[in-house]
Amino acid sequence: MERRQITLPEANETLTILRFAPEQFRWEVGYSPGRPQILADWQQQTGALLVVNGGYFTPEFTATGLIIVDGQASGASYVGFGGMVVVDEAGTAALRSLADQPYSSQETWSAAVQSFPLAGQARGQLGFPPTKNRGNGRGAR
Repeated sequence: MERRQITLPEANETLTILRFAPEQFRWEVGYSPGRPQILADWQQQTGALLVVNGGYFTPEFTATGLIIVDGQASGASYVGFGGMVVVDEAGTAALRSLADQPYSSQETWSAAVQSFPLAGQARGQLGFPPTKNRGNGRGAR
C-alpha cells in the first residue's frame, strides 16, 4: 500500500491518499444499524488496516442505500444514480456504477455497500459529469 500526504496550507489541512491493489487485501463490510461507531474504535475491534465510512445514514443511523453483510441484504438499492462496491465469495472486490449496472436482488454477494456520488468508475473514468465553468475559473474538470 502506498501512502501520500499533501499539505493544503490555505485550508490548514493535510490530505492523505492511499493507493493499493484491491486483490491484495480482504474486503469486508460492517454495519450496525441504529448503533453508530467511531471509526478508530471499529478499527481497533476488527484489527483492520483501514476502516472507511462507506455510505450515508439517516438521523436514526440506518443506511440510505443497500448494504450487504455476510450475504444478508439490508435497506433499499439506489436506482439510477450512485455506485456500489461489491465483494464476491472469493473476496474479490469490484466497483460499479448503478446507473450503468443496476442492482438486482437476484445477485449474490458476500458484501456490498452503496454510496454517491460515484467519484470514479472502472478504467479511471469520472463517475459524474464535469461541472461547467461558469466564467469564474472554478469549474471542475
